[in-house]
Amino acid sequence: MLSKKSKRPILIGYFVAIFLSGLFCYIAREFWFLHHKAPLTLPLMATIVSAWFGGRRPGVLSTFISGAFIVTIFPQSPGLPLFNVDDFLRMILFVPLSLTIALLVGSLRHKEEELLARKEELETLINAVPASVLIANDPGGRDITGNRLSNEVLKSNAKLIKDGREIVSEEMPFLLAAQGHQIRNYEFSLVYEDGNKRDMLGNAVPLFDSEGKPRGSVSAFIDVTERNRIEEILRRQDLEKSVAKTVEAERNRLYEVLETLPAYVVLLDKDYHVFFTNKFFRERFGESKGRPCYEYLFSKAEPCENCESYKVMKTKKPHRWFWTGPDGRNYDIYDFPFIDA
Repeated sequence: MLSKKSKRPILIGYFVAIFLSGLFCYIAREFWFLHHKAPLTLPLMATIVSAWFGGRRPGVLSTFISGAFIVTIFPQSPGLPLFNVDDFLRMILFVPLSLTIALLVGSLRHKEEELLARKEELETLINAVPASVLIANDPGGRDITGNRLSNEVLKSNAKLIKDGREIVSEEMPFLLAAQGHQIRNYEFSLVYEDGNKRDMLGNAVPLFDSEGKPRGSVSAFIDVTERNRIEEILRRQDLEKSVAKTVEAERNRLYEVLETLPAYVVLLDKDYHVFFTNKFFRERFGESKGRPCYEYLFSKAEPCENCESYKVMKTKKPHRWFWTGPDGRNYDIYDFPFIDA
């Protein structure tokens, strides 16, 4: 991940270092008693502020400017030479101390800027992901932050439904995770006031402090409504295929049974066409070849006057009667109404 550079130009940092060093040294010169009692306080303050504002290099510059002021401008007390041993020793003490402070403060400032950059990048990343992200900042779930998508979800006043009932606050996945539980593949539905529904799927994991105790949680959920809809369509298609195969298998099994019966079986539709005949019937009377039964069996142009098979179409009840076939044999007929599914 790329780091973000400081928003303050380095030239402004140098200007702040020169200005503050000169200002603080001017104050020390005008108020000599302050400089006399705490001779390094104001120059060190200039170094700290310069390093904090501009970084390490402006802090180092402030150190050398302040050091130069110490040895060339400020006498320890009135009447002493412009340069004396005490001022020299003071400078020797000030320079390494101030440099150390400048480098330390500058490094801290640099680290802070890097942390701020990481935070901004993380916020941008969280807002960019197509998921609802919630961060619980305490085990009780009282301090919650989230990305843009999660805010839209929370402001919608939708009910959270799982397994047909509303999820109570104590069962919220982000709250359970904030208490130390790992929540994986948690699925629930957001049901809105207008009846629309969104299916959500995700995880919630706890955050731990340095002592290993739960201090919050991070949860991320994605919208799987479209995925579930497609899965339901595929499931129904698979079920329909399975049912169709089962029906086809049962039909073939029934036909096999009917083929072996030592009696004739014929299925007629309402237009007198032969829909099915078993082996016994075909061996006695041949193939219908799409012809109606009266033409197929008796070579007539219209239905037989003495046929009783179609009485069941009117009565919707089974009917038994006796029939003399085209082969001259007498048959005991059982007719049953058949309903086409």
